[in-house]
Amino acid sequence: MTFNRTIVTTRRALTDTLAKEFLPLEQSADATAVKGFRFLALTLEQRAEAALPVAAGETAIDLLYDACRKAYEVQARLRQAHAMWPTTAKEVGFIAPECDPKGSGEATPMKIVA
Repeated sequence: MTFNRTIVTTRRALTDTLAKEFLPLEQSADATAVKGFRFLALTLEQRAEAALPVAAGETAIDLLYDACRKAYEVQARLRQAHAMWPTTAKEVGFIAPECDPKGSGEATPMKIVA
């Protein structure tokens, strides 16, 4: 009996932790992609305003673009993971958190089904 209570307690803590930590992870990925692409655009604008040749800083700009693209890919993967969470939660016997439909970013805590 104690063993089952320990498992349930552990699972409850796990679901609360996951629900609480996933949103900041998504927000961080969004911010990285947005800031990266803004900086890339600023770099290109400043190069043009400074009347530098289009090849100036080419390697650094290529690296920056690649980093931005990868940041967007991370953000896209997190969106996919978010969409898959209800199925995953159902498979392990949890109720997945539901996000506020207004997009406030708040999620209701998950609960143990069993």
